[in-house]
Amino acid sequence: MNGASIKAMLVAGSLLLISAGAHAGDTHIPLYHASYSVSRNDFRIGIAEFTLSRTRDGNYIYKSVTQPTGLAALFFSDVITESSQFTLRGGKPESLRYDYSHSSSNHDRSEHISFDWDKHRAESLDGKKRKNIDIEPGTYDRALAQLAVSLDMAAGKLADTYRVLDHNEISDYRMQRDGDTRLRTESGTYQVIEVSRKDTKKKRTTTFWLAPKLDYLPVQIEQTEPGKATISLTLTEISFDATDSK
Repeated sequence: MNGASIKAMLVAGSLLLISAGAHAGDTHIPLYHASYSVSRNDFRIGIAEFTLSRTRDGNYIYKSVTQPTGLAALFFSDVITESSQFTLRGGKPESLRYDYSHSSSNHDRSEHISFDWDKHRAESLDGKKRKNIDIEPGTYDRALAQLAVSLDMAAGKLADTYRVLDHNEISDYRMQRDGDTRLRTESGTYQVIEVSRKDTKKKRTTTFWLAPKLDYLPVQIEQTEPGKATISLTLTEISFDATDSK
């Protein structure tokens, strides 16, 4: 498994795996567990498990774990884990803590971010590099940025940019809506909305197919970059918390 490619997919996928209702005053966070197959070109190399749950204190935890399967598991041992703890303030998501780890037989990488909104400051530890960063309202960790995207999608308009704290730096993520279509996956056939993010610096395009029927969760994510293999995540199974009500 190409750890760097899978990491990039998770970062992108994290943008589109939490969703909400159209009005901030009645924001709904769906609690669910979703499984995706991970492919490199046409070869399946792993699985990704995404879970969104609620804590006892009323906050939320979004977590993903990606690891190799099949023949790929015989040659690679990469396990990538990403989690975001967040709350709702004024009907909008607000990051509290972000954790990322990438473990393999060759190396380990990690990133941790704690958000202090009273001081408008985030403390980031990227590997051994520690940094205090000034943050403005509307700044998200990578895994939480999706909620802002989903609210805008439900309202029918994406913002020009989404401010994301990524590797000790504030980055602007630009998203665009490309159209509507139908997509068949192992988990079923869905009417979907196609949304993409183009990284002009790396000439990388990440495309998401979002299903309104599934609270705008993606049923497929695909990353393309000149000279590199196409990496994709495709939904295989999803279940929502039966005790969760809108």
